[in-house]
This record gives sequence, structure tokens and C-alpha cells, in this order.
Amino acid sequence: MSGGDSNLYEQFTSMMEKFNAFYQGQANKHKKSVVFQLKDLVWINLRKKCFPSKHKSKLMPRAHGPFDILERANSNAYKMSLPRDFGVSATFNVAELSTCLEENHLVNLRVNPHQ
Repeated sequence: MSGGDSNLYEQFTSMMEKFNAFYQGQANKHKKSVVFQLKDLVWINLRKKCFPSKHKSKLMPRAHGPFDILERANSNAYKMSLPRDFGVSATFNVAELSTCLEENHLVNLRVNPHQ
């Protein structure tokens, strides 16, 4: 490579790094990192792919639980305490889990507060 080609290559790589950082920021804009602690209660989203026997119609519940977290497999997966009749692996991705709120924190949505 000659001196001009080297300079062009450096400009191109710096421009590509800048665009990659921009696109990564745009892709991760709405993502949030969720960290659960041991013994936290979580709901498992029943996707048809993972739970074909539990997801039969649109009127069935979309989540099951609450379940305890037994251990953290890695930064993106947790091992749950599942009953034996589920027939699936007890390790789930964070995207399939949602936090379980305490009963006393839930608000009855049918009650009108102005009454």
C-alpha cells in the first residue's frame, strides 16, 4: 500500500467504527438490562415454541408462575424452580421472564378511585 491508500484505509475504518457505534446505540435504545437476585419471584412468558402443551388457545394465560430463581446461569439466563410436569429445561432467557409484583402492590383496575 502506498501512503495515500493507508490514509484512505484509516479514514474508512474510523468512519465504519463511528457508524457501527451509532447503529448499536439505535438498536439498544429501548433495551434495558434486567438483573434478578436469588429467591426473587418471576413470571415465565409461555411462548408457543417453548411450551406447545401449555399454549393451546388465545384465551389461555400468557404467563405462568411465580417461580423462584435458583441461580444465575450467565448475564442473560437464570435457572428456575419448575414443577416436573413442565417437561422443559429450567434455564430461561431474561427476555422470557418478568418480575412478580407483591399482591398488596397490585391495584384493582376495575375499581374507580373517584367513587
